[in-house]
Amino acid sequence: MIKHIKYFFYFFLLWSLLLIAFNYYNDPIQFYRKAEKPYFTKNQRYQIPGLIKHYSFNTIMVGTSLSEKFLSSHLDSYMGTKSINFAISGSSAKEQAQVVRMALASDKVTNVLWELNYKSFLGVQPNLIKGGDFPIHFYDNDIFAHFYYLYSIDTVWMSIKRIIRYGGKKDLETLSYWGVEKTKQFDSIRVIKHYCSLINKTTNDIDLSAYTENIKDNLEKLILENKKTHFYLFLPPLSILNFYIHKNKTVFNNFRQQIYKLRKYPNITLYDFMTYYDIITNNQNYKDVMHYSPSISEIILKDIANNNNKNKPTNYDSVKKDFDILYNKQKDSLPDCNFYSEKGK
Repeated sequence: MIKHIKYFFYFFLLWSLLLIAFNYYNDPIQFYRKAEKPYFTKNQRYQIPGLIKHYSFNTIMVGTSLSEKFLSSHLDSYMGTKSINFAISGSSAKEQAQVVRMALASDKVTNVLWELNYKSFLGVQPNLIKGGDFPIHFYDNDIFAHFYYLYSIDTVWMSIKRIIRYGGKKDLETLSYWGVEKTKQFDSIRVIKHYCSLINKTTNDIDLSAYTENIKDNLEKLILENKKTHFYLFLPPLSILNFYIHKNKTVFNNFRQQIYKLRKYPNITLYDFMTYYDIITNNQNYKDVMHYSPSISEIILKDIANNNNKNKPTNYDSVKKDFDILYNKQKDSLPDCNFYSEKGK
């Protein structure tokens, strides 16, 4: 019996050492070192820590899938920066803040471009979509991060995918870029159908106090603690149709009002692209009620680089008043969802 236990122990030890050696050698997310011939994984939450540790940059972009279409080379040509895009599809404000916090701790960052998607700041969920648990141990210098990474079947799987070149790209800049493959999806019919599919769905009650907590803990605190870093905050231009769905308009107005209060800090510049009414009222700019086309992404980058916010909003009350006027005016041209549901049969 003792002999069998002993053999089992030796086998277990050998298997463990091989597993650790295999994962360390391949290092699929470049956690320990920058790869000579990198092959980037699309698992954004796992990949970002290695990029922060081993890649050079002075400007970062953070946000949700709305910001995945931002190309670093374009921003750099507009602003003279050396940037990297750390947008995470479906990410919460808490996740984004963790990315920003780790990047700032590296002493590389002088500029942060932060997409303020109001849905990211609602609630305390780790992520908005089923993207897996957020690997916090990679971001907070947890000593157990080495164990979680090296002694993991998930890392083995990422290593195998890296070896066979599956599920990733050699080019970091276009790794998460989806503008090209979705080109044909930017049309008004698709947007209207998406709108119609959402208006009849039931939703849970919304706790607006969550915004206050998330803005304070995951945004304002970072602004105050990093006064030498400039934060370019922007409200993305979502389709006007989005705000006729359930309580989205009320929720957004609450969030927007609190964000406007942050303009008192000297190290932030706020851009409100929801004031670009010619964009948000044109369904041809979208593939659903939130995701805008690559051409709109370019407008955002250029206007931030040139410090240009077309309507130059001065205070929240005037912005809200103008938005309410637009909202009420557009009510007269809302799509007939009965027509589109019949058409889809």
